Amino acid sequence: MSVNNERTRDSLPKRGLDSAWFLDVQKREKRIKSNVLVAEGFVSLWAAILGVIVGWLVGRIIGAIAVAVVFLVVSNILIIRFVNSSGTKLALDLFGSKMMLLKDAEVMGISKEKIERVFNIIERLCIQDGISDCEIYVIDFPSVNSLAIEDKKGRAFILTKGAVNTLDRMKMEALLGHEIGVLRSQVGHLGGVEMAMFKLSSFFPPLRKLQGSFNDPLAPISADLYAIGLTRYPPALIDLLSGDSSDHSELPQIEPFRKLWLFPLQNEGTMAVEQMVSIDERVEILSDF
Repeated sequence: MSVNNERTRDSLPKRGLDSAWFLDVQKREKRIKSNVLVAEGFVSLWAAILGVIVGWLVGRIIGAIAVAVVFLVVSNILIIRFVNSSGTKLALDLFGSKMMLLKDAEVMGISKEKIERVFNIIERLCIQDGISDCEIYVIDFPSVNSLAIEDKKGRAFILTKGAVNTLDRMKMEALLGHEIGVLRSQVGHLGGVEMAMFKLSSFFPPLRKLQGSFNDPLAPISADLYAIGLTRYPPALIDLLSGDSSDHSELPQIEPFRKLWLFPLQNEGTMAVEQMVSIDERVEILSDF
């Protein structure tokens, strides 16, 4: 079920891009921290319950308290470890040899000229925006797509080979502008937290129920509007979004990454993606600017 377009439009700022409604960093950070606290509390609660049960079976009340405390300490150590882990590292682990730094991507069949063009565009946009310390990776898939990740170890852009090889300069600028918007609106950071929770869910399956709480249906619009504010050329992003005919089903259906893509991967039963604003709705909204 897609987001109602009229309701989405009513949620947009009436004062234009200068209101920077979608870049309220403090609110975004507050939401990120609250999600982490909810996840931590959820894990700690399950650990405490398990500890009480085990402790009660072993040593009644004193044993229950002692084991519960141990379980709480261990669970919190795990949370700190995984929340502080790198989303980029998770991507490297998941995509394996299909993912590498852009500077080494000639072995994928990407020309040196196209690699340099992407570097030139991202360098100019980052200088213009004041963002720094970004790594650029390419994954070996022919479709056009991209995502941005931010964690305590830095920021990273992940582009598909199809995007680097087929997009012209204006569309590539729009794509990279969108990803910078993802980072600036803290969506990239939120994605990093969700990836950490995804890894934690291997140890605590109930955490999977929290996946939807990290979803922000208006997040793509936030990044879209930031992109056109940065590039000052809305038609390029509109053409990029409306002209896409790639088969995104080739990309691995990996839950933490699904809704972070410029073109989110659709799959029946995945409520978080189904509730995102559709591509058509994004194009219609951008057409008003």
